[in-house]
Amino acid sequence: MSLRSVVPALALASAHCVCAAAAANEPPIVTAGGETLAGQWLAPGEAVFRGIPYSAAPVGDLRWRPPAPHRPRAGRQSALEFAPACVQTERLYDWERSIATAFGNADKFTPPPLRTSEDCLYLNVWTPSRARRASAGDGLDPRRCADLRRRQPAALRR
Repeated sequence: MSLRSVVPALALASAHCVCAAAAANEPPIVTAGGETLAGQWLAPGEAVFRGIPYSAAPVGDLRWRPPAPHRPRAGRQSALEFAPACVQTERLYDWERSIATAFGNADKFTPPPLRTSEDCLYLNVWTPSRARRASAGDGLDPRRCADLRRRQPAALRR
């Protein structure tokens, strides 16, 4: 599974899951990259799939090497939790503070403990209402980024 194949596959599959699961009150289910993923509804027709691996973990013998393909896992996989963010320095908090400031929330920004790991090649995908397109995010704490796209100025949502 590669980043190039996961996002388009989830965008196409989300159109199906939006219709199929909304009536049954079930989690949104998509198949992408050979895996079946169970996400979460955020609003009618709007789903999120978190912590989707797009490469093998870059640890052990794979450390400091080009990304290796992710091997699809059998069965339905939960896509409810954010995966760890990549190991960062304090510059990450500076960047997040600048984003909070740009959206008028600088006074609410408090950097929580950040879960990080070298095993951080994961993708988060939000499917907008009517499944027009998908967007990717990072593995940061959901309190700081889950609704960022909804509050984004229209000019940045193209």
